[in-house]
Amino acid sequence: MPQRRFDSNETSLNAVGGTPSSAATEASVRQLIASGDHKTALERAKALHKTSSTNASEALLVDAYAERIRSLLRRNLTLEAQSLIDLVRQRYPTARARLDELTARVVAKPRSLDDLVRPLNDPGLAAAQRAAIERVLRQDVWDLAALAGCEALPADHSLRKGAAALERAFVAATSGPVAENALSLPEVSHRSPLAPWKLLTRAIASFYRGEDESCRRYVDGIDPQSVPQRLVPTIKAMLTGETAAPLTPAAGALRARITKSVHAAERPRGPGSGARVRRQRPHSQGHPSGPGSVSASLARPA
Repeated sequence: MPQRRFDSNETSLNAVGGTPSSAATEASVRQLIASGDHKTALERAKALHKTSSTNASEALLVDAYAERIRSLLRRNLTLEAQSLIDLVRQRYPTARARLDELTARVVAKPRSLDDLVRPLNDPGLAAAQRAAIERVLRQDVWDLAALAGCEALPADHSLRKGAAALERAFVAATSGPVAENALSLPEVSHRSPLAPWKLLTRAIASFYRGEDESCRRYVDGIDPQSVPQRLVPTIKAMLTGETAAPLTPAAGALRARITKSVHAAERPRGPGSGARVRRQRPHSQGHPSGPGSVSASLARPA
């Protein structure tokens, strides 16, 4: 029988007859991963697998290890990341395919954003290499303004144009109500590695307009391994008024930015509802760039 490959979020403990407590633990682990607390997520996944020892609990544990490794790579802790990869490879050989991807990122980790995107100028770039670069852009690049100004790509490159449009839209959406038609963002296709930012921006704009169902729909469509996913718990917390797990500093900053008061603004609640909820309208801010950009300050990993 061929060995089973573990893919992120592939198997749910509920789907294989897990107990309610194990399913609750899985949900807790995935919430911790989404909120950026990868260390705690890993510890809980270890404890669950120790007591359950099922294919599903092992898949969850490998997911937690993978996210912990990615968090180390984002902090340029490549030696620590490689050590953890070696440990997981030894203990869970069925996770080899996922570990090979992470190992490649350790070996070829670019020194800068310029190093990452420069190969995209080559029209003969292999599809696999292009896909790998786009995967890193989706999962690890959080500063849209830096990408928009990246001189390693020509000024008219689709990534630079898309990043610039998204940063402007993100600033607007986190500064007050924005009409839906102002966020069409044709510069960013649904296949772009920046597409999750488009969904995040629309989710925030929907929240401001009181369109909660639309907001949830956009949030649910965000790639769970993308940078904008780090801010999803914040959006959900604003919708419910509660937090299922502690927010990261960046996520807390997003919540503070949206709710910071200059003067009270009323947010409609629900489509067609006459009820309104008092919301605080934040400062309107200009378009920053570089390390101080809004996307960088709010989506930077903890």
